[in-house]
Amino acid sequence: MKSADTATPAHSRRDGDRLPRLVGRRTARQAAVDVLALFVMTASAIIGFGPVFGGTSYLTAGIGGALVGALVGVLAAALRLGAVTTVLAAAIGYVFFGGALAASATTVAGVVPTIDTLGLLGSGIFVSWKQLLTVQPPAAAFGAVLVVPYLSALLVMLIGTTIALRTRRFAIALLPVAALLVLVILFGTHAAAVPVVQGLVASGVAIAWYAWRRADAVRAGSEDLAGASEPGVRRQIRRRRFGSFAALGVAAVIITVLSAMALASTPTRHVLRDAITPPLDLHNLATPLASFRSYIRDDKKTVLFTVTGLPDGARIRLATLDSYDGIVFSMSAGSNAGSGAFYPVGSSITQSVRGTDATVSFSIDKLRGAWLPGVGYARSVQFAGANASALHRALAYNAATGSAVQLGGIEPGEDYTLATVVPRAVSDAQLKTQGAASVAMPQLTGVPDVVGSTSTKDAAGASSVLAKARALETALSHDGFFSNGLVGQAPSRAGHTAERISTLLSATQMVGDDEQYSVAMALMARQLGLPARVVMGFYPDSSAAKAKTIAITGADAHAWVEIDFAHAGWVTFDPTPPKNQVPQAQAPKPKSIPKAQVMQPPLPPKAPVELPPQNVPGQTGSKHHTPTVSILPAVLVGAGIGLLGLLVLLTPAVMIGVLKLRRRRDRKGAPEPADRLSGGWDEIIDTAVDLGTPVNNGSTRREDAAALALTYPASGVLALAQRADAGVFGPIEPSEREIDAAWLEVEQVIEEMTAASGRFGRLKRRLSIRSLLRRHTRTRTHEQPHENGHKRGRSA
Repeated sequence: MKSADTATPAHSRRDGDRLPRLVGRRTARQAAVDVLALFVMTASAIIGFGPVFGGTSYLTAGIGGALVGALVGVLAAALRLGAVTTVLAAAIGYVFFGGALAASATTVAGVVPTIDTLGLLGSGIFVSWKQLLTVQPPAAAFGAVLVVPYLSALLVMLIGTTIALRTRRFAIALLPVAALLVLVILFGTHAAAVPVVQGLVASGVAIAWYAWRRADAVRAGSEDLAGASEPGVRRQIRRRRFGSFAALGVAAVIITVLSAMALASTPTRHVLRDAITPPLDLHNLATPLASFRSYIRDDKKTVLFTVTGLPDGARIRLATLDSYDGIVFSMSAGSNAGSGAFYPVGSSITQSVRGTDATVSFSIDKLRGAWLPGVGYARSVQFAGANASALHRALAYNAATGSAVQLGGIEPGEDYTLATVVPRAVSDAQLKTQGAASVAMPQLTGVPDVVGSTSTKDAAGASSVLAKARALETALSHDGFFSNGLVGQAPSRAGHTAERISTLLSATQMVGDDEQYSVAMALMARQLGLPARVVMGFYPDSSAAKAKTIAITGADAHAWVEIDFAHAGWVTFDPTPPKNQVPQAQAPKPKSIPKAQVMQPPLPPKAPVELPPQNVPGQTGSKHHTPTVSILPAVLVGAGIGLLGLLVLLTPAVMIGVLKLRRRRDRKGAPEPADRLSGGWDEIIDTAVDLGTPVNNGSTRREDAAALALTYPASGVLALAQRADAGVFGPIEPSEREIDAAWLEVEQVIEEMTAASGRFGRLKRRLSIRSLLRRHTRTRTHEQPHENGHKRGRSA
C-alpha cells in the first residue's frame, strides 16, 4: 500500500498537466531561472549588433525588446493563454513599448506613440531588414533599422520562455537564441563586437542552464525511486549524473571555442551585406567629368555654391571615378567597395581615415545635378531647414571615396554641414619608401595603345611607386600646354575618350585642360600597376581661399589624380600644366619691306558714251506721240517701288532660309560620319523647335523622341532616334549608305511633322528663327568623339 501511495503522486506528475503551474515556491523559482538564463543569452547575442549600429541605441532597443518578450511569455504561461491570445498580447506590447525603445524620434516626450510611430513600427516589420543591409554602417537611428534588434529580441524571448515554461522539451528553447546569433552575423559587418565574451557567455549560460534543468529532472526521477533501496539502482543514478556532467563539460569547451571562432572578425566572415547589390544603381548617372568643359565655359562667373570653414589647402570633392570604358571615366558599377558603392547613411559615418577634424558648411546656389560637394571624409552630415529629414533620407554616401549624391537632385538653397576628417598632407620623403596599396580596382577597357608606350617611356628608370607617379606627373605638366578651348585660347577639344587621349599623347604639342591630363595620368598609372583614380571637384585660387566664406564658381572646377599608397592612403597628384603655359604660336610671317613709291602714269581717257538712238522728226517711225509712251515711266517707277518693298519684306525670310540651308549643308557634309548622322537628328529637333514644340535643351535623343512622339505619333521619330543612337554609339563607323538612308528618313519624318502642323505650321517653320538661336549642347558639350570617330552623348 505504501508503494502504491507513493506511486500515485509520481504518476500524477508524469501524466498530469504538462504546463508549469507557476504557483508555489519551487515552480516560481524555476521559471525565474529559465527567464533569466534566456535573457542573458539573448542580451549577449544583441551585443553583436554593435559594429553595424554604433552607439547604444541598439542596446536600448534590443534589451528592451527582450524584456517585453519575457513579460508577455511569462504572463501567457501564468494565465494559460492560447496561441492567438499570446500573439495578440505580443503585438500590443510591441506597439506600446516600441515607440520609446525603437522609434523615440516619432513619439511625444520620447514615450507616447503617435501616428508616425505606428506607421514606422508597422512598416519596420518588413522594411527594416533591407534598410539595415543597405545603409552605410553605423546605421544608428536611420529609418526603422532599430526595429531589427527590438523585434528580434522580443520574438526570441517570447518563443524561448513559452517553450521553457510550457513544455517538457526545454532544450528547444535554445534554438531561438542560436537563430539570433546567426542573424546577428548575417545582418552585421566583418567586424565583430566582443566575440570571445559573446561565445563564453552564450555557450556557458546555455550549458549551465541545461545542466541545471537536467539535474532538476533527475531529481524528480529520484523522488519516484525514493522507495527503492537496491544498491544497483543507486549506482545507476550516480553513473548517469556523472556521465551527464562530464559530457556537459566537454561540450562546454567545444561550444565555447566554436562560438568564439564563428563570432570573430575575419575577412572570410560571411555577411548578407556582401551578397547584395548596392541599393543605388548610379551607373547610368552621367559622370560630372563629362560636363567639365561646360562648367568652365557656361558657368565661369556663376556662383554654384558657397562654402564656410574650408580648411587651408583642402579641396572640394564632387565625384570620385575609377572605371574607364574608352568613352568616359566613371564609377565602377555593381561594386560593393568601389566608387559605385553608395549607401544611405545614419546620423554618423564610420571613418578609418586619419587626419584633421573640421566642420564645413555648404549652401547650394546654382549647382545642378545629383552630386553633393564635400570635403575630406565625412563623419556626419546635418541638413538645415524644415525638410532636413527628407533630405537626409535622400542622401547616399560612399565612405571609401568621400563622395555623396542627393537622390532626386540638389536644389538651390539647400544648406548642410559636414563634420569631416581631412587627411594630412604627406611629404615625398615619407612616401619615398612606401609601396602601392593592395586595393581592388575595376578592369579598364578601351585604353589606347599609346598610353602604355608613353607611360613606359616617361617612367623609365623609376623604381619606387612615388618615382613612377612623379615621373608621369612631370611629363604631362612640364611638356604639355594648357587650353580650355575658350575664345582667345588655342584650339582644344573637350572630352576624354580613347581617341581624345590618344590624340593628346601623340601630338607634337599636348594641348588640353584638367579633364584630359587627369584621365591621361590615371590611365598611364594604371598601366604601370598603380591604383589610381580621377577626382572631379573644385578648389579656389590662393587669394580667395583665405576668406571665411568662399563663393565657388565654374572657374574653380578642377580634376586631379589620386594614387593609393600602402600606409598613407590616397595621395593627390596634379598633372595639368599651369594656365600660363600656353601652346607655342606658329612661325611668324616675315615682315613686308616697304618699297619706294613710284609715280604711276595717268589713266587713258575714257571712250565717249554712246547714247541710244532716238526718234527725230522726218525719220521713219510713229508720226504721233501716243499716251502709252507718256505713262511708261510712271509704271516703271511704281513697279520698281513695289519690287523694292517686296524685296525688303522678303529679305528676312530669304536670309533665314539661306542660313537654314547652309546649316543643313554643313551637317550633311560634316567631316566625321558620326557628325553627319547626328546632324540629321539635329534637323528634326530644329524642326520641332520651329514648329513651337517644346524640347528640353540637353536631354538625350530618346527622351526628345519620346516627347515628340506624343505630338507627332505618325512621324516615326522613335525609330529614327534609336537608329541615330545606334550609329553614333556603335562599335564601328556608320557607312555612307547608312548615313544616306538616315537622312532620307529624316526628310520623311520632317515631312510628317510639318504635315501634321498644317499650312500655317509650314509657314511658321520656314519663318521661325528659334532653331537658329538655340544652342545644340548635346553635340558640342555632351557628345565626345570616340576612338574610331564616333561620339558619345550624355546618356544614350
